[in-house]
Amino acid sequence: AILLILSFLVLGKATTLKGAQAVKAKPNFSIDGWFNGTYQKKFEKSASSNFAFYEPMVKMHNQWDYHVWNRANAHDVVFGENNYLFEQSYIDGLYGKGIIEKRNKLNSKKSAIKYVDSAMTDRGNTLVFLLMPSKAFFHPNEIPLSQQKEISSQQIHEDFLTFAEAEKLNVIDFQDYFLKVEDEVPYPIFPKHGIHISEYVETLVLDSLLKFIEAEQGVDLYDYHYDTLIETTEPIRRDNDIAQALNMMKPLPNEEVLAYRNFVFDRREKEDEPNVLVIGDSFYWGIYPRLSRHRLFKRHEFWYRNGQIFSPGIKQKRFSNKAACVESLDGFDITFVMVTVNAVDHAGWGYFNTIYEQRNHKVESPEALRKISQIINNIKNDPKHLNLVKEKAVEQNIGLDSMLYLDAKWLYERGH
Repeated sequence: AILLILSFLVLGKATTLKGAQAVKAKPNFSIDGWFNGTYQKKFEKSASSNFAFYEPMVKMHNQWDYHVWNRANAHDVVFGENNYLFEQSYIDGLYGKGIIEKRNKLNSKKSAIKYVDSAMTDRGNTLVFLLMPSKAFFHPNEIPLSQQKEISSQQIHEDFLTFAEAEKLNVIDFQDYFLKVEDEVPYPIFPKHGIHISEYVETLVLDSLLKFIEAEQGVDLYDYHYDTLIETTEPIRRDNDIAQALNMMKPLPNEEVLAYRNFVFDRREKEDEPNVLVIGDSFYWGIYPRLSRHRLFKRHEFWYRNGQIFSPGIKQKRFSNKAACVESLDGFDITFVMVTVNAVDHAGWGYFNTIYEQRNHKVESPEALRKISQIINNIKNDPKHLNLVKEKAVEQNIGLDSMLYLDAKWLYERGH
């Protein structure tokens, strides 16, 4: 009993657990939460995960399952051959699972993509799709033997490439490129224990993007070199992201040599730098910090899955919305849409359709859209105001995003 009591004295303490097994924060008390039962449920989850011995017990349990059953206790993660780690969704993509649904989803946004591409071209701006590689395509022989079969010829990214070629869309296909030069790259394209391309390969991608931007702008913008190359068999950061999510007592054995290096900029032409928007998923998290550290580009925004907006030097939480999407047509010289090849049907995460749906409506000026977007973010950062908008959305039976836009537009038109 004493041990149990002592164990809960650490309620709310931090642990090193990652992902879904991390501890849950102690909930804030509220009268409404108490009477509707949500507070008690959250407290129960928090208390159980903050048990003093929760972390070592989780790690011991996960270590046992790995050694005895070769089982990974992390969402969507599977152990492959030779300690390779995969996410199941990438294996499914390799074998063409769900291709019909993916094609339907891609087809539903083709008109919107064409419209946005044309709208940007008319404004002298550029839309570019960045197709990022899938680990399963590079290591099919390391997929669990129980799952290995013939690779499907029905691939959603091939459908997209056919569409892009017909519509003359700008595409940089990093999957195709790295498959062709894999033997020439001195370090792994994908680390054994990571789901993203290796940090070394991220530097190659960044180099390609900067050269593309220079060619697109028609200006020699940068001179840069790499600092000292560090080789190691101990994967760090993103090269070890899946393994960290396993939350085990001991790190997985690793014998492959990985490399790390940083960009050092010797010269940059700030006046000629473009405004750059990137709408992407977690693959861009390996590149964004390198760019934001040096504050490259006049205006640089990363819209994570067309949701939260990240921009160097801006701490306020901001989110994409209808006004922000439409304003981006004028606000950025180059818009990159980064997506993995097996998820290309998700490209833009609603960005294209949002703009397309506004095409027959009165469109405010770019300055008005910027202000409306700022008002929306102000509402989202004001819990009381946001709750009022949520209530109105329910009463009027419309989506929260639409209600936010209408409220912000109303406030803008009245000089707020």
